[in-house]
Amino acid sequence: MVPGGFEPKTVEVDENSTVTFLNQDKIARWPASNLHPTHDLYPGFDPKKGLNPGESWSFKPKVGSWKYHDHENPHIRGVLNVVPEAETSKKLLSTNTGGVESALFKNFFNSLWKRVRLFVTSPSGEVLDDSQYVRSQMKVCLDSGGKDDCYKKVSQDFSEKYGLVKTLGIFAANENYPEIYSRCHEATHYLSRNEFQKTKSVAQVYAQCDSTCHGGCYHGALEAYLKEKREAFEDIGKAFGEICGRPEDYDKLLVINECHHGLGHAAMFVYDMEVPESLALCDSLKARADQERCYSGVFMENSSSSTNNDHPGRWVKKEDPLFPCNSLGQKYAKICYRYQSSYFALIANHDWEKTADLCLRVPKEYQDDCVRTIGTNQVGFTQNTEVMRKNCLLMPTDHFQETCLTGVISSFAYRFVGDISRMESFCLSLENKFQEACVRQVGASVIDWSKDKKEAQGWCEKFVDSGLSYLCKSAVI
Repeated sequence: MVPGGFEPKTVEVDENSTVTFLNQDKIARWPASNLHPTHDLYPGFDPKKGLNPGESWSFKPKVGSWKYHDHENPHIRGVLNVVPEAETSKKLLSTNTGGVESALFKNFFNSLWKRVRLFVTSPSGEVLDDSQYVRSQMKVCLDSGGKDDCYKKVSQDFSEKYGLVKTLGIFAANENYPEIYSRCHEATHYLSRNEFQKTKSVAQVYAQCDSTCHGGCYHGALEAYLKEKREAFEDIGKAFGEICGRPEDYDKLLVINECHHGLGHAAMFVYDMEVPESLALCDSLKARADQERCYSGVFMENSSSSTNNDHPGRWVKKEDPLFPCNSLGQKYAKICYRYQSSYFALIANHDWEKTADLCLRVPKEYQDDCVRTIGTNQVGFTQNTEVMRKNCLLMPTDHFQETCLTGVISSFAYRFVGDISRMESFCLSLENKFQEACVRQVGASVIDWSKDKKEAQGWCEKFVDSGLSYLCKSAVI
């Protein structure tokens, strides 16, 4: 490790080699495998602390191609290629890692975390039931902003204590609590990764998943699966095109849609948030619609990461908020600008008028997609449907207000599967001029709850208002 980087940045060794990182910098350094900040790509590739000037750390790596970084300066990166039975001489590596202060803070938080996990009673000494316990742990993470892998740790705890199905049930029963509602999607990614490690079967994990917390369960299993394939040097592209199977394999279109969307998240996970490489994987899917759903996972992960909320994707530029959409091929533009709206919201500090202003800077043919996502994001931003309605009415024209409001409905359809009353209530809360579009969006959305048009229309028949029920059924296509 030398000032400003690793020297050399890319090294190849054989599997019998021992690799040594020597800190020749004047500050502490911390080499560790991607992904930042969890080092999940290769947990053993991590000294667990910063190395002071003159200190070194050695380990014997396993076969694979391992991207790594400076933990405190993650833009400083390197690649360690370990090949089977090669006659490659041992290399001496240098790497950049963060300060000792960060390591001390991490040690402090971890010691605090151990005490928190053991706290299963209320301050008054009352024993907590399962729901209270889960809420208490999720609140610890919410209050800390999810720092230091908090949601990953609580999810591991829940996996060990309750398993996947029971934890999803607890989340579903407690979604009215802010500590669950606001960040349980992130936790479900980790929960299904954990379950995949137990079963080694995406199909078995999917059999336990549902749409609780916006379907994160369907995404995490794919992340774990592709990571395992990559570490084994298997053909990720071949697995990528086959894993979701065919629509006839599913009872609900929603699940295969979530699978293709989850592939985009998984591609970003195994390719360390590199957008071009992830999109190339999506392009290996045969159907255009499946490719676009995969793109949506890539761009969602880039604009507002599902499992590293405090570490945004590297393919964003605050000084150029339209990047990377303005630098990619035309076939990616529509989906990219749709999800770039989430990044606009972040840099606007969720000021929805400012977010809309940024949407108006994108090419005109993609502005509706951008504004629609302002609507879909309301469902994660707040539990209060009146706030959702008011935020959409901040959009600059009636057309964009309507677009935002229908975005809310499309998000309801994937987060609250089967809950027609929620959507009907929201549509009825709107001015008359927006109600028809709102109800038609319900009809366009419920088709994903089934593969059968008549069954989908049956959901529309659950509307209390017969007129709205007719409008809903007319939109089922």
